This record gives sequence, C-alpha cells and structure tokens, in this order.
Amino acid sequence: MHKMQIFLIIASSTVSFFGLTDFLLAGESEVAKLVTELNCQGCNLSGDQLTGLNLAGANLIGANLARANLTHSNLSGANLTGVNFDRAILHNTNLSGAKCAGKICNRTMFNSAQTNEGTVFPDGGRL
Repeated sequence: MHKMQIFLIIASSTVSFFGLTDFLLAGESEVAKLVTELNCQGCNLSGDQLTGLNLAGANLIGANLARANLTHSNLSGANLTGVNFDRAILHNTNLSGAKCAGKICNRTMFNSAQTNEGTVFPDGGRL
C-alpha cells in the first residue's frame, strides 16, 4: 500500500469518527441524484461544478444554483421554478424552453448570473 492510500484511509476514518462524512458527501450525492434521476427539487448545488451536463427536462424546482458553474450544460425544458441563479455561470448554457411555474421563464430571472453570447435563454433568444 502506498503512503498516500494509507493517509486517505486514516483521514477517511477520522472524518467518519467525527461524524462529518455525511456532511462532506452531501453535495456529491445531490449532484449524483440530479445526473441520474434528473430530479433534484430543493437541492443545494451552490458553487458546484456542473459543466457540460445534459440536464434537459430536469426538475430543479426551488434548487439553489448560486455560484454554480453550468458552462456548456443543457437545461432545455427544465423546470426552474424558484431556482436561485445568483452569480451562477451560464456561459454557452442552453436554457431554451425552460419552465417556471408552468410557463417559459422570464429573462430577468438570470440578471444576476454570468451569461454570454452563447447562452440560449428560455424564450430561445440570445444576448
């Protein structure tokens, strides 16, 4: 066994001992749920790296995506009702047809997010 593997086993055991494992893995499990089930209602994904993901049609009602990086991701047709996009990075992100409370989301919802000319908004328009 390599020294690094031994260190990781000890560190992992220490973290488990102090009851922090669930806390440290919480964000990872929510990302996994989003990717596999396309359902992450109310998830806290703030600051997560979600680049290049195909999340078309995903249920993200009430999710926190503040400061999340969604560059090159596909959120077309996703339910984004009540999602927090504060300072999220949406460069070249496809939001076409995204829904908010059953209708196409308003562009003002993305005013505090970082967008560029490659961002496709829910109404199909670009900057």
